[in-house]
Amino acid sequence: MHACGHDIHMTVALGLLNYFSENQPQDNLLFFFQPAEESESGGKQAYEKGIFHDEFKPDEFYGLHDNPALPAGAIGCRMGTLFAGTTEVNIDITGKSGHAAFPQNANDTVVAAASLIMQIQTIISRSIDPIQSGVVTLGKIEAGTIRNVIAGHARIEGTKGNIFLPDFQHAETIILEVEGKEPETIAEELEEDLETVQHICEIAKGYVPEYDVAEIVNRVQALHSTNG
Repeated sequence: MHACGHDIHMTVALGLLNYFSENQPQDNLLFFFQPAEESESGGKQAYEKGIFHDEFKPDEFYGLHDNPALPAGAIGCRMGTLFAGTTEVNIDITGKSGHAAFPQNANDTVVAAASLIMQIQTIISRSIDPIQSGVVTLGKIEAGTIRNVIAGHARIEGTKGNIFLPDFQHAETIILEVEGKEPETIAEELEEDLETVQHICEIAKGYVPEYDVAEIVNRVQALHSTNG
C-alpha cells in the first residue's frame, strides 16, 4: 500500500480553495493541482508549456506535503532544504540461463545482482560526506522462474534520495560507476567467467532536493505567529 498523503493534499487544497471562494484574500491566489506529481514531473511540464505566464504568472509558489510526525493543524517549514531529492533507479542484468546442475554452462544473473546490490549499498557509507545524508534503497528484485534453473535475466528497482544537491548528483554518478564496472568486479571476486553478463542501468530524471528561500520562510513564520 502506498499512502504518502495524496488524498490529504487534495483535501487541504480544496478546503483552502473553498474558504477563499467565500473570503476575499489580500492577494490574488492561483491553485494548481499538479498532474503526474511522482511519475512524469507534472509541475515541470506545466512550467515548460508556459501556463504560468502573463495573467497567471505567480510571484511565489507554495507547495504542501503532509507529515504524520507533526500534530494536526501544525505547519512545518524551515530555511534551506526541507525535502530530499529522489530518483528512480532501474537495472536490468542479462546473462545466460541454464540448469542448476551445470552452472559452468550458464551466466548466473542472481549472483551478479547480489554482488551489485552489495556494492551499491556502500555508496552512502563510503562516497558521501558523513555530515550530509542520503539513502539508496533497492526495494524490488525479480529473477528466475523456478528453483532449479539458473536465471538468465534479473531486474533490480530502487530509489535514491539526498538532502543536498551536490550529493544528490554525486550519488547518481557513483551508481553509474559502480554499475559500469560490475561484471569485472564479480569475475574477480568469484573467480568465475561472467564476462558475458550484460547490464543496463537507467536512472530516471527525478526531483532535486526542495529548497526553501529564507525570505519566504521568514514571512510564513511571521504570519503564523501573528495568527496563532
